[in-house]
Amino acid sequence: MYRKIISRSHYFGHLKFSDKASKLRNEAAIFHFFQNDSKSNIRHYSSLNGKPKTGILMMNMGGPSSLAEVQDFLTRLFTDKDIIPLPMQSTVGPLIAKRRTPSIVKKYSEIGGGSPILSWTNKQGKLMTDLLDKISPETGPHKHYVGFRYANPLTENTLAEMEKDGIERAVAFSQLSNE
Repeated sequence: MYRKIISRSHYFGHLKFSDKASKLRNEAAIFHFFQNDSKSNIRHYSSLNGKPKTGILMMNMGGPSSLAEVQDFLTRLFTDKDIIPLPMQSTVGPLIAKRRTPSIVKKYSEIGGGSPILSWTNKQGKLMTDLLDKISPETGPHKHYVGFRYANPLTENTLAEMEKDGIERAVAFSQLSNE
């Protein structure tokens, strides 16, 4: 789920989330993982060259990378009340996913056995962070991260990876279109 970080303890601590913020997935959001009010904090978590680390979180619905991931992807999709509101969602969603899996597997097998979305998102992220390192070195180094709502890498796992990497500031944006 896309969630806005609404509170944090000093030096990252435990991230706390707001479910209401899942509505923000179509808007850009800036996450600050800790208060930058102390220069010593910035130095402590900075890269060796003294510049802050910036993570670019690229969010999307995602797609199954392999045929084996199709049913999990569909189950996450059909049990999400924000996307497809159904009565008895937790029961009906998995049944729909199970029924639809064979036809969707066939479609993915026709295009190479999985969705190309992760590959394309990584290519875009690499190009974007290379450009950001050149035009905004004071906020670099930059690293892109991918967070999908229904497929791996899931956003919650990506946020944990960003925390582990010591990212000081993250710019998160959705790559979902309203059109």
